[in-house]
Amino acid sequence: MKLKIGNWLVKVEPVLPEVGVVYHHKDRDPHDMISHVVPQWVEDGHVRYAKFYKDPSIKTAMETCPVAEFNKWFRKGA
Repeated sequence: MKLKIGNWLVKVEPVLPEVGVVYHHKDRDPHDMISHVVPQWVEDGHVRYAKFYKDPSIKTAMETCPVAEFNKWFRKGA
């Protein structure tokens, strides 16, 4: 991503998610079905993560998205 500051064009790198660390939804909506997510790998600007649901009868799912999108929705911590 590029950001213009005055007359300067600066390239800004997104913060990469840490593999194996628990992340939660930013808004912590009590009605959200997802309990937390855990990144499995990060490469080429994408992150693959496991989604754990509040309802234990729902099987854990895997999803892949761009790092910027992951950072938009999730924050580190349980």
